[in-house]
Amino acid sequence: MSTAIKDSMTDNSVKDDTGDVINGSEVDANPNAIADILDGTTATDLGGAGAVDFLAARIIDLGNAAGSVQTNLVIEWDPADGNQMTDNASGIGVAFKMPDDADNQDTFASINAMCVSDATTAEEGELALSVVKAGTLTETVTLSSAAFAPVTTDHVSLGTSALNFSDLFLDSGAVINFDGGNVTVTHASGALTNSGTLTNTGLVTATAGITSGSAIKSDTDSTDDLGTTSVRWANIYTDNIGDTGQDLTVLATTVNLPSGTVLDFNSANVTVTHSSSKLALVGGLDVGVDGTGHDVKLFGDTSGKYLLWDQSEDLAVLQGSLVVGHTALDGITSSEPHIQIHNTGNPAFGAFRWADSAYGPINYMGKSRNGTIGSHAIVEDGDILGEIKFLGDDGVDLNSVAASIGAAVDGTPGSNDMPGRLVFSTTADGAVAPTERMRIDTVGRVLIGHTASLPVYGTQSPLQIHGSSPLSLSRWVGSAGAPYLQFAKSRGTSPGSFTTVADGDELGNISFSAADNTDVETTAAVIQVKCTGTVGGNRIPGQFSIWVSDAANPSALQERFKIITNGDAYTNDGTIHSLSDISSKKDVADFTDGLAVLTRLQPIKYKFNGRYGMGPDDGVERLGFSAQAVQGVAPYLVSETTQNIGPPLPPEPEDGQVQETANVLGMSQTKLIPIMVNAFKEVEARLAALEAA
Repeated sequence: MSTAIKDSMTDNSVKDDTGDVINGSEVDANPNAIADILDGTTATDLGGAGAVDFLAARIIDLGNAAGSVQTNLVIEWDPADGNQMTDNASGIGVAFKMPDDADNQDTFASINAMCVSDATTAEEGELALSVVKAGTLTETVTLSSAAFAPVTTDHVSLGTSALNFSDLFLDSGAVINFDGGNVTVTHASGALTNSGTLTNTGLVTATAGITSGSAIKSDTDSTDDLGTTSVRWANIYTDNIGDTGQDLTVLATTVNLPSGTVLDFNSANVTVTHSSSKLALVGGLDVGVDGTGHDVKLFGDTSGKYLLWDQSEDLAVLQGSLVVGHTALDGITSSEPHIQIHNTGNPAFGAFRWADSAYGPINYMGKSRNGTIGSHAIVEDGDILGEIKFLGDDGVDLNSVAASIGAAVDGTPGSNDMPGRLVFSTTADGAVAPTERMRIDTVGRVLIGHTASLPVYGTQSPLQIHGSSPLSLSRWVGSAGAPYLQFAKSRGTSPGSFTTVADGDELGNISFSAADNTDVETTAAVIQVKCTGTVGGNRIPGQFSIWVSDAANPSALQERFKIITNGDAYTNDGTIHSLSDISSKKDVADFTDGLAVLTRLQPIKYKFNGRYGMGPDDGVERLGFSAQAVQGVAPYLVSETTQNIGPPLPPEPEDGQVQETANVLGMSQTKLIPIMVNAFKEVEARLAALEAA
């Protein structure tokens, strides 16, 4: 033993294989007992039963040069029975003993080397570290050629909450494996791939965060969350989402972001900002790739309210135009309507309003002479403010207009003053463009067949019909009602104002005028109805008159015939003509009835009882005959006719309401004239005979 090693030993510091202390003098007396142990030159046989215990010692190697790795302590074991080592059962170790509080020497830790395989040239070993836990020496970790691992799962920690490792260096392709593969983090090609759920607290800080050279992503679609409902990310700044390069690829079912979050793309080139339950997009939004499109549903503030684009319906917005059912604008009448609906079924445009009010939906059309949107310039008389056109396919295109409804300025406009007219046009057979057929002008006149109002009978009529065809009224109805033309008069100054008319008020006129080479205001005749008498409840006494122009005074109309309220008819001189030209007659023969018939007729006086429509119970005493009595004397004076029983039905009778009628007898008193002529002739002959006698 070298003097340096011997001198380093203190008294009672080394024991021999029997447990006796070897002091310095004993070392001098028997230097070979431990010299080989301390110097490591040759192995010392411990005899298989003992151990050399160092109570306090240092091993100092003074014989080797610097810059080399020396083995200073070697513990060898060669089984005394001559048997080979048993794999995973044989081994040697070093125990570390200290006295407990009862001064008993106990092992507090040990290092054991295990033979895993003793195959020549393929030997394999394992090193186990054990420590005392709760009074029991427990193996804690092992180091093998494959891994540095705990003896059992979830047994020891790598570092503590107070004592941390500074860095962890792993090779390319390294895998951090949790719970036998339940969660793994794998490195490959400059990226970390997470398998399983990663729940993080404080992964991103205000000053640090995550720096990624490639992508942060989940490996399974729709399984992972970015944040939670209570702990959310503040802002996301990215150049691209879901593309190649430096991306943020989100394959999670939920991305929870706090109120006020801003998604900022390319330094505010496009931003999406959250505020008050809304997202505000600043910048452009393109949907679809290479025109293939995707369905889009835009929701509003109210639940269930949204704007839907369904790709199957070919809805498209093209350069400010809306097209439904087609993929491009279709030019119509040399223009392209900016809102188009195309369909092979039954396309329709509807506007509906559901509200507890008197108002319905409104469709606006507007026109300005200013070419800048939002600026104003007044329109002019004749400017078209809007049109509705109806087109049909002519086999070549869809440009042929069959009819149109247009609105135009009809007068001089001003501030809050816009006179207008509606124009209705149709296209004649063989024509290429529609022609105006009717208009409603600025004062409400309805003009049919002409574009300007023409005065007739000195007035501008509210309804004017011009044309070469007659006007007819037809009614097709399964009731007793017939076509009717109604004239009504009120002294009220506004529609719906019912003020009683007065005696002499005209109730209606039908005027007949003709062109006189200047205008059509010269009237030839008028049929007039006026009120004659005192108006009472549901009773207006009336008079029917016919006025005609006089050849001697053509500019003035003269009343020539009238029927007054009691039914009496008047002419200006009592003359009524009937057709009597002999050329119009046949089977001509002398009529001989005279005085004999006339003397048998009995005149009567009477009042009507109101049973029939032409016999009103008006209290007027009349003179005449009884048709039944006359029928027995001169039946040719009597004829049968149908009379209404009671008042006539209203113009619009109720369903099932029928006018009750009866067959009654009437008498033509004008036919008495030939009888009276013959009677006069007979009387004259008798007088002549008497005079001759």
